Amino acid sequence: MNLKKLAKFYQEWKWALILLAICIAGIPLTTIYGIQSVNWGNDFWPNALSEFLGMFVELIFGAIFSFVVIDKYLQYHRNVQWRKIKNLTYRNLYFILSNILLKLNLSFPKEMRVGAYILTEDIETLNDYLPKEDFDIFATAIGQYIDKIIQECDSDGILARDKSASFVDEEIHSALAKFKQHTKSDITSVSSLVIPKLLNFSDDPVLLDNVIELEELFTSLMSKINNVHRRNKIGNEENSKSNEVKFIWLIKIQEILTRIKAIADSIENDIDID
Repeated sequence: MNLKKLAKFYQEWKWALILLAICIAGIPLTTIYGIQSVNWGNDFWPNALSEFLGMFVELIFGAIFSFVVIDKYLQYHRNVQWRKIKNLTYRNLYFILSNILLKLNLSFPKEMRVGAYILTEDIETLNDYLPKEDFDIFATAIGQYIDKIIQECDSDGILARDKSASFVDEEIHSALAKFKQHTKSDITSVSSLVIPKLLNFSDDPVLLDNVIELEELFTSLMSKINNVHRRNKIGNEENSKSNEVKFIWLIKIQEILTRIKAIADSIENDIDID
């Protein structure tokens, strides 16, 4: 356990630890003082201190029982429940990740898509998921394609000087807006279905962190991309600005792809993917 985790644990449990320390220290102190009080011929303090001693012992054993027995039972019960829904939860999560990849690809014009994964299905009615080998190849190919767009549109190196730089491209802007529109249901499913189950049952903090980070990346990205209907404003200046694509949007999509691959790798061995 590193210092950062140790400090966090202390902040969360400091009052419980202080109370436990008082109880532990109180046992020898009350015992010693009680013995001395008997030697001094005082009957009141030995009786009073014996009550305190019994209270300290009861608190300590009660805490041990709660932590060791009750906590272990609750953990066992959660594990039993998790085994029942784990495979289904992971399959649903993998299905969502596959849909996100496919919808990202289908959002771009035909000539800009990763050709091997162009489906005949409508973007709103996808009902299939990618085999893991294809999943990895596809995610990598889309990431490389996004990187290619960044390099081509940043030929003068403006991104290195200005992280908020942008360029005007109607097709790419329309593709990102379409991606935003058609992935809302997927992100809603992650937020309302997957994350609560992972929070309540999963014992994999890395997977949980990745899924939460994925949701946060999506939320941050989608709140910045303009809606498709905003492109039809009157005036050349307004129309040009509505087609503006910020480099940071594409960079965030690359981060999303990285997180998607990490999640898929985490759950690969726990589900059967044909």
